[in-house]
Parts: sequence; C-alpha cells; structure tokens
Amino acid sequence: MDTLRTELHRRFAYAASILVMGMLALSIVNRTENLYLGIFLALILTFVFYAGQSFFVVLGESGALPPHVAAWALNVIFLVLAGGQMALVSLRTLTHKL
Repeated sequence: MDTLRTELHRRFAYAASILVMGMLALSIVNRTENLYLGIFLALILTFVFYAGQSFFVVLGESGALPPHVAAWALNVIFLVLAGGQMALVSLRTLTHKL
C-alpha cells in the first residue's frame, strides 16, 4: 500500500519539481556572473535532485518514511535553498544600492 501512496504523491511532487527547479535556476543565475559556472552548477544540482528524489521514493516505498514525506522532501529542501539564495542575493543588491 505504501508503494501506491508514494507513487501518487511522487507524481504530484514531480510536477511541482519543475517550479522548484525553475526557482533554483533563477537563484543560480542571480548568484553567479560566470555563465559556464552557472550552467555547471545547474546541471550538478539537477542530477543531485533527481538522484535524491529516487532515493527518497525508495524509502517511501519500503515504509521507512511516510509516503508524502518521501515524495515531497526534496522539493521542500530545494525550495528552501532556492528561497534562501534569492534572499541573500536580494540583500546583497539592496546593501550595494545603499
């Protein structure tokens, strides 16, 4: 039963991950001035995200984590990272203008 619940939550979490990865990409673009470094970081974080997502789904299917936690954990973690990064960039921009 955990497998089915995890799969249901994973499908919704996968759809939401597009928005999360977009926010993460936006925060990377605002952080670095080097285009190649930004592309490299985005690729690495994308691979880390999807490998971690697979890991958490296995934990949810095995019953080690609740299905909703397993499916949504990486989205929440990366969303917090992206939001924090964007907040830091905004603060830095604001302090340079003052």
